[in-house]
Amino acid sequence: MQTVNGIDIKEKKVPTERALTRRLEKRQKEEAQESVRKEQEAELDTLREQTNAALASVSEEDAKARVERMLPFIQELAGGEEGRSELARFAAASLIVRPPEPVEAEEVIEEDEALPQVEDRETERAREDAERPESRRRSPRGDRGRSGGGDRGRSGGGGGQRRRQR
Repeated sequence: MQTVNGIDIKEKKVPTERALTRRLEKRQKEEAQESVRKEQEAELDTLREQTNAALASVSEEDAKARVERMLPFIQELAGGEEGRSELARFAAASLIVRPPEPVEAEEVIEEDEALPQVEDRETERAREDAERPESRRRSPRGDRGRSGGGDRGRSGGGGGQRRRQR
């Protein structure tokens, strides 16, 4: 235990390999359970969509009559464990008969078009140069107006210290 400014601070022990392993296993188990729950929710959403689409294909009065006719049967099944299991089988079979519809290619293309377009380096520089005042624009060589030092001769020389002559 440490005391800082009159406050006692209890130090934690460094976790052991065994404790770290248990923590990692617990986290992986929770992630697996979450993944299964998300899959189940997705299947339930698919079942809802299919049901709504099927009921939308008939008149509203006919759909309401069909639902009301099935309600006592469903309530009876939902009352017991076996009945709930049977309802789950009905739902699973419905998903097997009519698998989820694939995503259309047009939707993907529209999403791609909504993304910002990436420019290549030359296009980006040209756009930036167009936005700059004339005096600040880059030269075609890209040296930004700096002197090239062309009068130094072939070797490029210059720089460094001069030797003192005696």
